[in-house]
Amino acid sequence: MMTCSNQSKEPLVSGSIHSVEENIHILKQLHLSGMANALNEIGSSKEFIEMGFNDQLNELLSHELIKRKNSRYHRRLKKAQLHSGATQEMIIERKTSYNLSRNKLDYLMGCEWISEGGLVLITGKCGCGKTDLASAIIDSACRKGLRAKCIDYSLCMLDLLCAQQSGDPMKYESKKNEYASNQLLLLDDICIGNPLEGESFVFKELIQQCRERNRCGLILVSQLKPAKWLSHMGGTKEAADAALDRVSTNCIHINLEGDSHRSTNNRLTKKEDSHE
Repeated sequence: MMTCSNQSKEPLVSGSIHSVEENIHILKQLHLSGMANALNEIGSSKEFIEMGFNDQLNELLSHELIKRKNSRYHRRLKKAQLHSGATQEMIIERKTSYNLSRNKLDYLMGCEWISEGGLVLITGKCGCGKTDLASAIIDSACRKGLRAKCIDYSLCMLDLLCAQQSGDPMKYESKKNEYASNQLLLLDDICIGNPLEGESFVFKELIQQCRERNRCGLILVSQLKPAKWLSHMGGTKEAADAALDRVSTNCIHINLEGDSHRSTNNRLTKKEDSHE
């Protein structure tokens, strides 16, 4: 693909009846803004003019395709409502502190584990980068065209419990399907709030809806390892056991033990301030 650069506006080739501006106007009317912008930048360049028609068309279509792919990615990212702006590149830089191999990171970011029915569980102390890692996986999924959603675990449980207790079974089923209709669902900060009555039951049902019916990939993030969830999760022990059993099946468990990235950022900020 040619590099865009500003050029004076001239006909596409010597002797052309129609000018670059006319073609740009038509492209914009057809909502082909990627092609229009590219033609505006390179349409009068010598390199573009000397191309054959098929090569010119391919060049413009390539710009349109890239623009549309980027637009779809940003729409998916906005709907995902991520809690962190972390990207795959940022996580690769941290792989040593995360104690993760490049192969493991590539597997997580590649998202093949979703079609394999996997579940990613990320645990570790506060500030160690759990949400950053989870968000980077979501970002990578959005780039691959997947629909994703990020939500705090406590808010999700409240939402499901309210629907369940509304007295309308269809409302509860609809709410579960709403979450499970995503291709990837991130539940952040599991079991850090006060236990909720019936919590373990709706959590178990949501996992079942995602994994067994809708084939929605799950990323679960918690400061606690699953063995400690039982004492922090409201509802019956039987329902909590059933939920944990579903979590442990085909689970990719990543326990982060590195230093807090928040403390590092704070130290860097203070150091910069001291030099001002």
